Amino acid sequence: MNEANQDDNWAENTTCLTGNTSERSYNYDDVKRFKLLSSEDTIRVFSSSRCSRFASNVSVAGICILSIASPIAMITIPKAARIIQLAHVNDTVHSSVSNGKSSSTYWQTSECGPDCEGLLIGFSVKMTIMLFGIWALFVRKSGASLPRLYLSRACLLAFLFLCIFAYWLFYVVRIVLRYETDYNVIVTYALSLVDALLFVHYLVIVWVEVLHKRPSYRVHVVRSPDGESRTYVLGNLSIQRAAVFLLHHYYREFPVYNPFLDRLPTRTKKSNGSQVGSTVTPFKIYDVDGRSDNVNLPEVDAKAIMAAAARKRDAGHNERFYEEMEWERRVRKRKARLLTAAEEAFGHVQRIHMEKGICAPMDACEAAQAVFPALARSLQKYIRVTKQQPRHPAEAILRHLSNCLTYDMSARAFLERFFGPFESPDNCVEYAKWSIACRSFVSQNLSHGLTFQLRCHSSGFDSTVSLLCSVTKLPFLDLTEEPLDPKGDMFVLKFNSETSV
Repeated sequence: MNEANQDDNWAENTTCLTGNTSERSYNYDDVKRFKLLSSEDTIRVFSSSRCSRFASNVSVAGICILSIASPIAMITIPKAARIIQLAHVNDTVHSSVSNGKSSSTYWQTSECGPDCEGLLIGFSVKMTIMLFGIWALFVRKSGASLPRLYLSRACLLAFLFLCIFAYWLFYVVRIVLRYETDYNVIVTYALSLVDALLFVHYLVIVWVEVLHKRPSYRVHVVRSPDGESRTYVLGNLSIQRAAVFLLHHYYREFPVYNPFLDRLPTRTKKSNGSQVGSTVTPFKIYDVDGRSDNVNLPEVDAKAIMAAAARKRDAGHNERFYEEMEWERRVRKRKARLLTAAEEAFGHVQRIHMEKGICAPMDACEAAQAVFPALARSLQKYIRVTKQQPRHPAEAILRHLSNCLTYDMSARAFLERFFGPFESPDNCVEYAKWSIACRSFVSQNLSHGLTFQLRCHSSGFDSTVSLLCSVTKLPFLDLTEEPLDPKGDMFVLKFNSETSV
């Protein structure tokens, strides 16, 4: 029995049964601790990757400058050496000249004739083409920074450096030390270096850019925690380059994640004048026979309580179903009201624009501020029920409304930002920080059965987002031809006594 003035919400005698009844059970927060890095480890990883990126950029810039300056230096060194020798004629004296090619102490080269001038014109054209190739492959700003070395490009850069070193070695031994007098030979040698550099850049384009376009793998991407998924087809890329490709498509194709929609409002019931959620239903144990203050669970029928808890858990999906249906009904209702209010407001602006009465003219900002109160209430209710308040502040809404009025857009075009699944331009991030969690090195290529995870470390709505990527190799297609016999197109219609015509 219960006294009249006694509260039912007793902390000591309230027993709540949850799904975690075992001492070995875990929740999501416990599991999350094991898979995420600490803040110190994260800072250490990011700082080391920043240093490696700086070293990589410096090496790439050095090789690019060397490849541009080497052919030009090979052509200008003989002429510059002649000028330097004339300026320091009293300080440098050569006793003899090797191979008997010159009886003078100076490095004298022949004049550049018409054939040499033609080679110089071709040299200039090829150098211009190579400058554009270097800019497109190495100098142009990249859309992402990779955590590990890009092996394909690193190997090609090493091969490029080896070619330049070999050309300089032969240039010093065969031209500088022997004081080559034929300037046509020097220009031809520099032109051969430009040709070799052009072929290396062509190899870079084929190896790095073209070969990976062939589809080889299917990657299924699942976003946590809302479970949104997409499937993409990739070529033979490394894991880190595949991650860059998937993240670019993530920001382009995935709907924006709204963490507030995961906590939909539940139906409530009144208890003693207060709102108590229906999802939390504790079991209260009463001592009917006596008035003992301490009532333990073994003193009552434990099996009955466990059965009631199981029935409650089984009935949870029914409550969830009706809650989602109620929320969708409210969203459709608010959307219809918002459409009506927006069409009326835009229609009022169009009537003022067409009538051109005696009212004072207004610019787009003033017109937006004038018509915004007509749809502000409906828009506020819709944004509130869809949990979009942080994404759409009042200043951004007024600015968007002003742009729509400036370009004479319709009411539905104005509301597309609130109805659409993608992020508004005002909330787009310029810098996104992600990390790759994989059992293999991220510089290795994709393989069948590989699974890796992309974790977001940026502030905002995606701060708790992670993408689970599962790689599956596309099957080899064995396509054969089956001839079609024209005689197989003959048909016979058979009737029986029960056939209806």
